[in-house]
Amino acid sequence: MDTGLSLNKLFRYEETNIDLGLRDATEGYKLDPENSFLPTPNVEEKIKAFVQEPTTDVISFPYLTPEYCKNLISLCEDIDQFKHRPGDEFPAPEMDLKDISPYLNTTHVEFIEKHVLPIATAIWKFPVIWLASAFVVKHTVEGQTGNPGWHHDGMGDVTLSVQLNEDFESGGVFFERQKYMAGKLPVGEAILFPSKVTHRHTALNITSGTRYSLTYWMSGHIPSDQSLRIEEQT
Repeated sequence: MDTGLSLNKLFRYEETNIDLGLRDATEGYKLDPENSFLPTPNVEEKIKAFVQEPTTDVISFPYLTPEYCKNLISLCEDIDQFKHRPGDEFPAPEMDLKDISPYLNTTHVEFIEKHVLPIATAIWKFPVIWLASAFVVKHTVEGQTGNPGWHHDGMGDVTLSVQLNEDFESGGVFFERQKYMAGKLPVGEAILFPSKVTHRHTALNITSGTRYSLTYWMSGHIPSDQSLRIEEQT
């Protein structure tokens, strides 16, 4: 990874890191929490024309550029702090963006405010105003410790999952009630879904290669303690 310019692009908001079509669809959205999180009718119309809904309330759209995804993977591998969290049943090691750099985490908060929040409000009229956790997951055949089974994402009302690479086989997310599998997506493609009640799901293991994915757990309210993801104390 080229340091300097690449790090600058990772640690601050730059619109060129966002898919051009998404930038066009969300252009004009103004975050105004004192009045309304809702987009204008024109922006809402553009968003609904841009995103796809392959099954009920699973929203798919191009999100991050392939270059940004490649640089994010390279940064994570340079740091090499992927780990299974104590008490975490998820079958692959992960790395929180806030543990990499608070600037990186803040950058993704800005990504959400400018490009994900308008989608959530256009589709569901639901503002995602709190990022509970953002983390990169590294899926390898040898690193998988099993399958987590059916579950909801308890720390977030809405989950976003982004495919960061394509050098793997199988894997993905299967939604129980919708009987839908979000398999191998294009690099930078995201799925957005209400993960706390209606969309119980399971992660599927890969069969070869290494799969990297980025996950946001987002909430419609700010917790009273304003804490981020709490790790089990040992």
